Amino acid sequence: MSETLRLRHPGGVTPIVIGEGALAESAGALGDWLAERTVFVVTTPTVRRLHGSALAPLESIARSWSVL
Repeated sequence: MSETLRLRHPGGVTPIVIGEGALAESAGALGDWLAERTVFVVTTPTVRRLHGSALAPLESIARSWSVL
């Protein structure tokens, strides 16, 4: 189950989706949103090794992409 946090900042509000199934639940809405944004993915080396390939389609859409 995922949870959406709302990060409020001077430019508005940015949703942060966390938890199990977060990518699957939000993938449909991400395409247009990613095209104009910089993306930061916070993960661990093990999770990235096991599941990083699932992010490849989204990485190609984003303006800028960083995995931390």
